[in-house]
Amino acid sequence: MFNLLPQNEKQNILKEYSTRRNILIAMFVFALGVISVVALIPAYFLSTIKLNEVNDELARVSESVAFQESDKLNKILIDTNAKLASLKVTKDQVYIADLIENLISKRDLNIRVNGIMYKRGSAGAMSVITLAGIAHNREQLSTFVQELRSLPLFTSVDLPVSSFAKDKNAEFSIQIQGPF
Repeated sequence: MFNLLPQNEKQNILKEYSTRRNILIAMFVFALGVISVVALIPAYFLSTIKLNEVNDELARVSESVAFQESDKLNKILIDTNAKLASLKVTKDQVYIADLIENLISKRDLNIRVNGIMYKRGSAGAMSVITLAGIAHNREQLSTFVQELRSLPLFTSVDLPVSSFAKDKNAEFSIQIQGPF
C-alpha cells in the first residue's frame, strides 16, 4: 500500500517515522539517565557520610596525646640525627689515638719512645707531632724514620742530623707534620 501513495506523501510518512523513532530513542536515553541518577543517589549519600566520619576521626587522632607525642618524638629524632651527623668522622679527620698507634706500630724493640708531644696547627696550618726517644743504633733509627716517611698520613718526617752523632743508644727527636 505504501507504494500506491504519491512521492511527497511517502517522504512525509518517512520523515514522521524517523521523528517518532528519534523521540522514542530520546525517551529511552532520558529514562536511563533518570534511573541511573536515582540508583546513584544512595551511594553518593553513603560516601558523603563516610567522608565526614573519616574527617572527624582524623581530627580526633590529630588532637590525641599519642599523635602529639609522636610528633615530638619525630622532632627529637631529627635533632638527634643532626647531632650524630656532626659527630661523624669524615675521611679527612683522624683520631689522635690512631696517629699514636701508627707511630708505635712502626718501631721495633730496639727503639724506645720516651715522649710524644702533639701541637695542633691553626686553621690551614699543619699539625706537628714530636717523637722523642732512644734508638739502640743508627741503622735501626734510620729504618724507623724511613717507615714513618712511607706512611701517607704524614707530609714530612724530619730527623736532625745530630741524632746520628752516637753509634749506640742514640737519643732522637723526630718532628712529624701532617693535616691531622
